[in-house]
Amino acid sequence: MARFGAAPALRLGALRELSATVPETDSYEVAERALQDEHPDVRVGATWILALGCSKDPRVGASLRDLTQNDVSRDVRAAASEALMAVEILTSAAPT
Repeated sequence: MARFGAAPALRLGALRELSATVPETDSYEVAERALQDEHPDVRVGATWILALGCSKDPRVGASLRDLTQNDVSRDVRAAASEALMAVEILTSAAPT
């Protein structure tokens, strides 16, 4: 995402807007791409889009677990851990 030269705050804002306007499956794809962004703030934002906008997608847990262990940023690892807990709460509370 950084190759477009936009400031991280602008990329994060675009990510939020896009995730709010596309179907959940497309939000997952957008957030997954944002997890590759060079700026940790954008990756942190992507963790929450995954958790809150895509929690029903079975790929989310694996993506967040990977981040908790492998992201270079401590902030991203912490956000991914918190987002993973949120996904677990949301999916366990969801009616079946």
